[in-house]
Amino acid sequence: MYNSKYPTKVIGCMITASHNVWWDNGVKVTIDGEIPSQEEEDIIKDGMARCMEGGMDGGMDGGTDRGMEEEGNHNYKHTNTLVLGWDNRYSSPYLVSVISLGWAGPVRTVGLCSTPVLHWCAEVGGVGGRDGGRDVNMWCEEFGGAFREFMSLVKPFGPTTTVNVDCAMGSASTLLPSLLPHLAPYLNLNLLNVYPPSTSGAVVNTRLNNRCGSEHVQNSRSTPKVYNGDPRNWSGMSASVDGDVDRIVFFSKGRGDGTEVKLYDGDRVNSLLTKWIVETTKGEMWGGGKDVRVGAVQTAYANSNSTKFLKKLGVECNVVKTGVRYLHHCASRYDVGVYFEPNGHGTVLFGTSFSSWLDSRSNAESTLPYWVEAMRATKRLCNQLVGCAVSDLLVVTGVLEATGGGWEGFYKDVTTTITKVRVLDKGVLKCNHNETKVVEPRGMQGELDEIMRKGEGRVFVRASNTEDVVRVFAETERGEGQCKNLAEEVERVVLKWCGARSKM
Repeated sequence: MYNSKYPTKVIGCMITASHNVWWDNGVKVTIDGEIPSQEEEDIIKDGMARCMEGGMDGGMDGGTDRGMEEEGNHNYKHTNTLVLGWDNRYSSPYLVSVISLGWAGPVRTVGLCSTPVLHWCAEVGGVGGRDGGRDVNMWCEEFGGAFREFMSLVKPFGPTTTVNVDCAMGSASTLLPSLLPHLAPYLNLNLLNVYPPSTSGAVVNTRLNNRCGSEHVQNSRSTPKVYNGDPRNWSGMSASVDGDVDRIVFFSKGRGDGTEVKLYDGDRVNSLLTKWIVETTKGEMWGGGKDVRVGAVQTAYANSNSTKFLKKLGVECNVVKTGVRYLHHCASRYDVGVYFEPNGHGTVLFGTSFSSWLDSRSNAESTLPYWVEAMRATKRLCNQLVGCAVSDLLVVTGVLEATGGGWEGFYKDVTTTITKVRVLDKGVLKCNHNETKVVEPRGMQGELDEIMRKGEGRVFVRASNTEDVVRVFAETERGEGQCKNLAEEVERVVLKWCGARSKM
């Protein structure tokens, strides 16, 4: 087990099913606040499952030890500190109790929180809190203070900005009200779809992610259903987060009285923040005459025109395999790396050497150049551990205020569609390193290339990580009808080569 290799590491466990429906639940894990490798995550999740088994049998004297002894591992005893957080799903308190019972080492509970807050509290043991560890109030003080520092630098004067925020009836319902006092006088959040704290975890929250939240807004391109709060006719800028507050998309009201919105997704956020960093650091040197190396990271799902926009900025633009750990790892190689998935999960990372240099400048000089102060403030505001909807909300709002709010004209989105085909064995499909081309079955990619050539678009397929399906992506500048046609042609190729049963 993981403990035998790294006995001093702090394991963070967030009980959540993120953007999924209210009746689902699961766990997200972290090691010292950081994103684990796939191998580490698999080991820890297996351990969590055994803890739950042991907890339901009455603790460590129950099924957990017996199960491990049957596998010949007699050294299985949890000595790692476990930091637990959870969302407001009805089943979360039960899962917390059984995991706690099954864990033999120290257990510290953060309570109802977001996934990014749990990461922060588990970082290096979360040392420094009032009870020996970090807590939600400390997180609000830290990131609220970072936002005020950022705004005092980029736009110290001006009226208070108001942003409508759809809390998705999830963890943001308790986190954002706690953060609000720390944002004055620069920002006011008009909170909608707030699940009452007095009933969180006590009754079944069937409204969680139900026709609201970032997933709904992104997929439907429509305003979320309003269960409570006044959207003010969705005037001005609005944002929607997911259930555990690690994704965010922005939107503004479309024309007319309908529910249609103008969507600003993760690709648009990536473009805005990369542009801000490039323009702020342009021509500047650090560490003995080095240029600031800026990189942008996306997946194959990114809109092609956003990729073209990023390349025009002169940054290194990377396309990596789907999965946050792959984007995070790639972004960490740069002095400043920006990564976002279209669904709104991402952040801005500062490389170790550049980050240390920024800190050393503040200790050595009383007056710093503007660009150094701006990068220091950006680093403090952007979550360095994992994508965080709240820190993204704050930095996007700040950059829009500083630059005059112009991000709609960056590029025009190409029409895209995503479908999926049920298969008997998704393992027959093998893709290249960034999932843009099929390697096996041989000959399949040639047919996809021909579809792209004739249809004037871009397509790719990949096996789902969670379902026995093949996901189909199609993109074209020729409108929704042609995009649908492309997807249907690709589905027929999947049927031919992968033995698929049906479209879902």
